Amino acid sequence: MLPDLLGIGRDSLRGDIDVCGIDDHGRRILAIQLRSRDDTGGTTAKTSLIESLQQILRAHSGKAPYEFLYLVAIWDEQERQQRTSTIRKFYQALQDYTDLKLTDFEKIGSRIMLRAGIYLQLAYGMEEMLKAIYEWDKCPNPEILEAARRIIEGIQNWDDLWLAYAIASMEVHVQVFRGYSNATLLLEKLRELHLEVTPYPREELEKSVSYVLDRLVREWREDSLPLRSLADQILYLRDLILLYAIYKRHCKNREAV
Repeated sequence: MLPDLLGIGRDSLRGDIDVCGIDDHGRRILAIQLRSRDDTGGTTAKTSLIESLQQILRAHSGKAPYEFLYLVAIWDEQERQQRTSTIRKFYQALQDYTDLKLTDFEKIGSRIMLRAGIYLQLAYGMEEMLKAIYEWDKCPNPEILEAARRIIEGIQNWDDLWLAYAIASMEVHVQVFRGYSNATLLLEKLRELHLEVTPYPREELEKSVSYVLDRLVREWREDSLPLRSLADQILYLRDLILLYAIYKRHCKNREAV
């Protein structure tokens, strides 16, 4: 169905698309490639994010019957460290199918037109993703946007249990084989450096976690983090701080009862 609406052959599209929405009335199509992070994998992994778009552009000629937005959404908004590299890989993969230059691709966060009726956008985090979807709709409804935001936030709350389980399972290994407790080390360093994590509201949580993480990365000397690469160690430390924020939030809620 999607190839027909885009005016390309059915065998032209062999890649996968995570989410696809079709508005027959507005004659628009939204395709979303959703990932949790963009800091893993090399050139091949990054290029795979737009493999389906590459196939569509290769097979497409003229103006498609429907306008088409290809949205690459990175779920974790804090994972922006390779944004420049990701944009460059996108440009290198698509430069043969568009007249745009690399400088044009740098505006990818606000939607760029690759060819008549075909657009590409890169979004980080829930808010940017919802905003991109909302702005693509010809008849946007703010009530639907707010409802979608509430549903996603509700789903994200389930991550508390998963995060606790993942950290705890790795910490048992660290405790037994390295003789450290990263939870204890975290509390000690927060106390020594006079750092504080603000569990809510969300905006303050994000700011405080980023600030604390930046300070701790420079002060953490122990060989206790159970991952080899520096990038993974930083992410693990961030998750440990988030788990501490969750603990603080629940303690506060108990006191209020």
